[in-house]
Amino acid sequence: AERKRLNDVYYLDLATWTWVKPTTEGTAPSPREQAAATFWAGSMVLFGGHAIGGRTNDLFLLDLSSWHWAQPGLSGTAPSPRQACALAIGHGNLLMVHGGRNNFVLEVSTCILRCVHVCVHAVYAWA
Repeated sequence: AERKRLNDVYYLDLATWTWVKPTTEGTAPSPREQAAATFWAGSMVLFGGHAIGGRTNDLFLLDLSSWHWAQPGLSGTAPSPRQACALAIGHGNLLMVHGGRNNFVLEVSTCILRCVHVCVHAVYAWA
């Protein structure tokens, strides 16, 4: 099989147990691997991952009612580019990014990140 990074979306319809590929609108994230995703306020949130040019720290929202991609303007200092991190929602309006792997250190034992970053959903700001 051919190895390549993807940016398509599928969901499993639990009523019929079939995979569906919805048609999305807007500017989708670039193809990537090991991005983190979660559900937040009616949207799928996609953060980071390893794209063709390297690891990313961008954040995209896919509105699940309209299937429209958006990239909100975020204030504050974003986490460093990373792949394979964890996302969690806390207190209803906080998106937490934890760990992952970064671009900056080649030695495996020191390139694993152990930090936590928080994005406040109500104001779209990294805290």
